[in-house]
Amino acid sequence: MSETSPPSARNRWYKQLYVWVLVGIAAGIALGAAAPGVATQLQPLGDSFVNLIKMVITPVVFVTVVTGIAGVGKLREV
Repeated sequence: MSETSPPSARNRWYKQLYVWVLVGIAAGIALGAAAPGVATQLQPLGDSFVNLIKMVITPVVFVTVVTGIAGVGKLREV
């Protein structure tokens, strides 16, 4: 018997995240080359996305540090 996975369990190329990231990069390059004026219209959307990422970074770092410090105290009990 061969040890092949059933078709439903196999990873399809179109279900992989890195494939869609590469497709998005290629689409962005193509759109930027074909219609550069669209970039100026989409700039507020990009700026908003970057600002949202900046807003999330500080709480994530804070929670990570606090969780790490709290975990050190539990190691002494073990």
